[in-house]
Parts: sequence; structure tokens; C-alpha cells
Amino acid sequence: MHEHHAVILGVLREFGPLTIHEIAMFCPLTATQIARRMPEMERQAEPTGEERKSPWGRSCRVWRAI
Repeated sequence: MHEHHAVILGVLREFGPLTIHEIAMFCPLTATQIARRMPEMERQAEPTGEERKSPWGRSCRVWRAI
């Protein structure tokens, strides 16, 4: 498992479903680093179907640990 995957999963398991921007608030990774890893994590995390606004007002997927 990639080191970033472990960090992202740890945040999702501790804090529940979050957007990439929300995940970034709880770890040392940037939202860009997290976004690049999410497609690789299809066996560990999945979109909930919910969307929330990013800090810039764009819709962002909400992710949860599987």
C-alpha cells in the first residue's frame, strides 16, 4: 500500500466520510495529493454518492473507507 493510502484511510476511518479538502484538514497531505490517490484506492475507499462544496464552491465527492 502506498504511504499516502494509509494516511488517507486513517483519516477516513477516524473521522468518517469526507471530501478531499476535508481529508486534507486532518493530515499533512494536500487536497491535490489526495485527489491523485483516490482512483488508486478503489478497494479501500469509495464515493458515498453525496457531494459537498469545496472551499471554492465547487461540488466535491464525499469518500468513505470500505
